Amino acid sequence: MISLAFDVRWEPCSFQFMTPPFDAKKLDRLLDETGIDLVLAVTKHNVQYLLGGYRYFFFEHADAIGTGRYLPVVGYFRGRPELAFYVGAGNEAWGLEVFPIWTPNTLTRSWTSVDSAMAAAELIRKAGFTAGRIALEFSFFPADAIDTLRRELPNTEFVEALPILEELRAVKTKQELEYLKTGAAAVVDSMLATFQNAKPGITEAELVEQLRLEQSHRGLTFDYALITSGPTFGRAPSNRPWNPGEVLSLDTAGYNHGYLADMARMAVMGPPTELMQELLNEILFVQDQTRLVIAPGRPGREVYQAGHMATEQCKFGKSFAFVAHGMGLISHEAPRLRHNVRPRHQNDVQAEKLRHRPGHAMYRSDRIISFPEMPSQAGQNLQVKRRPHHREYQRQVQHQHGTLAGSMRPVMLAPG
Repeated sequence: MISLAFDVRWEPCSFQFMTPPFDAKKLDRLLDETGIDLVLAVTKHNVQYLLGGYRYFFFEHADAIGTGRYLPVVGYFRGRPELAFYVGAGNEAWGLEVFPIWTPNTLTRSWTSVDSAMAAAELIRKAGFTAGRIALEFSFFPADAIDTLRRELPNTEFVEALPILEELRAVKTKQELEYLKTGAAAVVDSMLATFQNAKPGITEAELVEQLRLEQSHRGLTFDYALITSGPTFGRAPSNRPWNPGEVLSLDTAGYNHGYLADMARMAVMGPPTELMQELLNEILFVQDQTRLVIAPGRPGREVYQAGHMATEQCKFGKSFAFVAHGMGLISHEAPRLRHNVRPRHQNDVQAEKLRHRPGHAMYRSDRIISFPEMPSQAGQNLQVKRRPHHREYQRQVQHQHGTLAGSMRPVMLAPG
């Protein structure tokens, strides 16, 4: 292992920095265990996490500008938070003026990814870094920026940062859980309002546009909507009308303070059939049986095992497919619970146990599951979805859980 070296002639910045808004001791431990001296985060979700919620509004939706792209960089040295730095865009003082960040060293002059890499290298050298290991988000770090760092820091070994940053974000705080909870409620309310205002003949595209407006009215940033109506199998919004007697599956997500709430609901245009009710009851059974296994100390793979076992007991079980995943700042946040997905690192699906801290979610195998005081509600934030394969099942019920009642208006097949 190459150890971090500092130039003793360099004097630390005298700026009185704020406390890091994340578990710095945990990050130090993760870096120490992997022999990493410095981590550089560039993705919007990890930058937000390390900066306590900050995202530059000017590049909220797109990164391209001029002949380059926006590339924010947060740098954190193991055990040396006073050396931490942030590299932002040339006009990013606008954002930092209203959202001060904790990092003692900040440069806002970048207009390309190469500019950002040059600025980061400058701050790294200023800290006295001469040799060591730097962790990068390889899947998101532009090639020209990596080339620049390699040229400017020739005695450095670059390694993958994903396992470190993913594990750092794994255990959710009470505030993060609140964002997920209120975001999920707002998404469901948006779907309810969309269904209630729908009339026979409305197209899938019109429904999605109404849903986008409903989410925006509730303070969410709309992300996507997967929609399927009648006997169709596609999930992209189309000009297909929603006709009387047909079911509609709506799987949608929106961001609440940067945290993604992904929910799914169904409705039928008119009274539900007996088959719809029967299928719905089986889906409820699968979901309830799955939630029973959620408890501290149990392997995450048991979520999938319980789902498969419950599915096998259903009359229409051969037409079901069970899916469960975590949520957070990104979709499918760590871990990936599927038994056939190869873990990215040792702290992933198979090896981890459920764990609980008061006021936190946890579960190192599904980071969004909370364990409330009432055992009957444990795991209520778990995203559990069953996707059908059988065509007759697809015509009737495609998703989720709920209650039924008859009318010529859309009827929800899942409670809000």
